[in-house]
Amino acid sequence: MQKGNRGMKKAVTIMLSVACVINLLACSVKPETEETVKREQLAGTLEMEKARERAEDKENAPKKKKIFKPVNEVVLAESAYNPNADFIKEYSYLFTNGSFDENLIWTTDDAEYSDLVETLKAYCEKSAMGSMILATDEEIIFAGGFQALEADGETVVNPCTTYEVGAITQQFMAAAILQQIQEGKLKTTDTIDKFFPEYTHGSKITVGHLLLMESGIPDFLNESMKFFTGRTAEEYDAFMTGQMTDEQMLGYLYKAQLNFEPGKKADYSNTNYYLLALILEQVTGESYEEYLKTHLFEPCKLQHTTCVEIGNLTSMPSGNGEYMGIAGACRGAGDMHSNVCDILLWNRALLTGKVLDEAQLKDIKEMPNGYACGFEDMGGGAIGSIGGTLSYGYLNLVYQNPDGNVYFVMMIPKANGWGLIRDMLEFMEEYFAN
Repeated sequence: MQKGNRGMKKAVTIMLSVACVINLLACSVKPETEETVKREQLAGTLEMEKARERAEDKENAPKKKKIFKPVNEVVLAESAYNPNADFIKEYSYLFTNGSFDENLIWTTDDAEYSDLVETLKAYCEKSAMGSMILATDEEIIFAGGFQALEADGETVVNPCTTYEVGAITQQFMAAAILQQIQEGKLKTTDTIDKFFPEYTHGSKITVGHLLLMESGIPDFLNESMKFFTGRTAEEYDAFMTGQMTDEQMLGYLYKAQLNFEPGKKADYSNTNYYLLALILEQVTGESYEEYLKTHLFEPCKLQHTTCVEIGNLTSMPSGNGEYMGIAGACRGAGDMHSNVCDILLWNRALLTGKVLDEAQLKDIKEMPNGYACGFEDMGGGAIGSIGGTLSYGYLNLVYQNPDGNVYFVMMIPKANGWGLIRDMLEFMEEYFAN
């Protein structure tokens, strides 16, 4: 691994400041009445009830001692039955040259990383939260879960725990569009009036503008008052509970004023990627969820990554956090659920040319405004994404090195856990710099 990422800390500080404002999916949506607040919480409350039901089922299940041996012959330490041991077994082919301990913490046996593993494990057991994984293109160096719980309310999270992954969704959405460009079915220069003929501004906005956040379209989440012009409480309630149709959403799009002239600058807007999902459906004739499953999730062997689903998370939000209930309305922008193992597999497949040709990968790596296709320039040779949903935060980081990439993925069940993410980044930067 290349050392000397001394520019990372400054870049991270800037990115965290920006992320807190524009990349925290849905965090700035403010219901207008007490009644709307109650209705807004309905979907999340129902999901919490499902979590409690799952917890009761697990509580009634027989508890037993269990040893599991992955296919690579590494033995998991004997411990009280952990319901996630079966999930770990599904990913056992990823974990080689190391071992799990009784808490499902994985460490490599590679002597090159012994100091890092020892220090990182001690740090995480004291200060970290959620699930994380650190790996190269060849092996997993460290992985585990800390100080957060599964949906049963008692099992500690691990690398296979599923979370809401917010704007990581946009990397998949962008890849799906780039595949259409690769196949000659779409161009970055195509104007979107081709897909939305009633949209007055459509002739000025291109597919490329959407991919690069250069459209000027207001964000339906973080600028809800501007996007939903003239909305009623009932109509906004329909959006917040996932009941608003695409036709209704487009009706608001057609009335909304642009924030700036398309192509003149970049500004984060979830609406861009929602529109890309609708474009994908028109170009392919498949639903967004069908396309991602068939062309991205399955080929990349993502076993527990889903889109436009609710009720399938295995993690429990901290404090009074609730699950997001508007997945359908946020498709393409922030509707996916996944775990750190799957996102590692995704990073490896995408950035080593197994999903896109080199020409399309270039569209991701060249960032004229510091953002492209779901990735941000993190400084120090790293690209990635920082963000969250109402109740979750995440970090997806790739250190690009000539001799191979280094990947770090962290998911936390805490929307305002920016301090945790910043501290982890600073810890890693200090190690690699020294």
